[in-house]
Amino acid sequence: MADKKSEQASDQKLELSNGDVLPVKVVSLANGLLTTESEDLGQISIPRDMVSSIQLGIYPKRVIYSGPTDFTGWKRDKEGSRNLKIEGREFVSEGTGSLSMDDVLTEKFIIKFSFAWDNHPNFQFRFAEPDGAGSGRVDRYLLQFAGSGFGIFRESPAKSGNVPIASLNRSSDRLRNNRMEIEIRVDRTRGQLQLYIDGEMEGRYTDPVPGIPKGKCISMISRAPRASRQRIG
Repeated sequence: MADKKSEQASDQKLELSNGDVLPVKVVSLANGLLTTESEDLGQISIPRDMVSSIQLGIYPKRVIYSGPTDFTGWKRDKEGSRNLKIEGREFVSEGTGSLSMDDVLTEKFIIKFSFAWDNHPNFQFRFAEPDGAGSGRVDRYLLQFAGSGFGIFRESPAKSGNVPIASLNRSSDRLRNNRMEIEIRVDRTRGQLQLYIDGEMEGRYTDPVPGIPKGKCISMISRAPRASRQRIG
């Protein structure tokens, strides 16, 4: 794999169907083979059906938020102010409560966080939602994890229920160490999402509902009882 220096320097990237991303220069495409050049790998030819996408004119990634170290920029509801605290760069919930942050997302974004629990998880992460959305039905995405399973859903005022995007067979009693690393990559220009769990790609998905959510806000909701601590880092 290429090192971080060469990856950051390249303005072209090749994404393979297995999720690997290579910083390369595209040379040619002929006879079903894509020929590329890389400082680290030299010249390589890759079958076209193994290529997921070619990205040209790439701009460096910009970190919008990393933390937490404190509650700066976050809004807490009444329960959250009482039941949420910070320990070792993690939000810790001891009961119900919510956190939200406004005007943070761009058209394309990556969200990465760890989620851990003691007993019975009940957690929802909302993203691409409008400011002040609350519990009303709006255009947004929902990641939900409870004892019965894990999934990403699309909410829309045009639909009576949440539309499944990704449903995974991940019940809390089957997961060792009661912890997972979650990464969501979203390209709203194409209505596409990618989900990674513990560094492994679970799938690529297309938004099934017309009208891509345009909101820039995120929120985290704990619905677990006080006896079940949850930690988000």
